[in-house]
Amino acid sequence: MTELLKELMSSGDFAEIYTDSSDISKFAFGRIVACDELFFIAELISPSGNYDGLLLKPTDDIIKICVETEYAEKMKILAGNFINQEYHFNSDDLISQILLYAQEKKLIVSVELLHSGYDDITGFADSAKGNRFIIKQIDRYGNYDGTAYANKSDVTQVSCNSENEISLLKLYNYNKLRRT
Repeated sequence: MTELLKELMSSGDFAEIYTDSSDISKFAFGRIVACDELFFIAELISPSGNYDGLLLKPTDDIIKICVETEYAEKMKILAGNFINQEYHFNSDDLISQILLYAQEKKLIVSVELLHSGYDDITGFADSAKGNRFIIKQIDRYGNYDGTAYANKSDVTQVSCNSENEISLLKLYNYNKLRRT
């Protein structure tokens, strides 16, 4: 799949990316912006045609990829003149790169560990050095909730700047203003 991901990254084509073995009808839709042997990063588009953040997942999780489908054609219409942002991820430690990107842009990330199926850590990336990373956690109400330390080797998904994280960022900023 890595070669196909690289082709899709070069072409900028939209793709349906299936990674859920418990429900093979579910997929993410968007463009591949980075990939290596271990992980890929996709810039996602929501079912309504809006930007829906970045998603990092293991390359091995991919069940299938579909391109040039009727769904893709519909999404091109809904997305309109969707302009993908320029990303500068290289194929060296994509986990660190997406966390550092979020840190630089002051974006909230959600991290799944060990294929739990849940956002195990949500908050602001603080550090991503060596084999571990640090997240300043934000709870579902947008409040600071301590610091989480975890190993990169346990990461099975990172979501950044999706609708969920954007909502939490709004709550966090609102709470921050109220306290000043």
